[in-house]
Amino acid sequence: ERSLEDTVGKECNKPSAPNNGHGTETPKILPWNSALTAKEGDSVRDYKWYPLMSSCDPSSCIFLSSSREQPMHLIDAYDGSIRCSYRAYDDVDAIEAASSVTFSPDGQRIVAGFNRCVKVFHTA
Repeated sequence: ERSLEDTVGKECNKPSAPNNGHGTETPKILPWNSALTAKEGDSVRDYKWYPLMSSCDPSSCIFLSSSREQPMHLIDAYDGSIRCSYRAYDDVDAIEAASSVTFSPDGQRIVAGFNRCVKVFHTA
């Protein structure tokens, strides 16, 4: 059985441990708060950050997500919106979901693994 948590991708910032005033950290469990939430249509299979991402350049702050029975989505890391979708089709022209995704080192291509094949998409 699938839960709602399977369809929501969350990125968290590492919590900072407070100082107890003696130069050492206070030993306690700190919460991990979500910095980004991106809703997908079904279970998330894989995701990858854009390899040339720089926080100084908002246009590069993106990641690629693959979900069951959905096209791949290029997601804006600032607001969680979908910037672009990449669709792959099987032999009967139905949308096929990628099992794994990655970017080429230069960020110009997406390489996605499917059932018995690999497909390449251009990002520009």
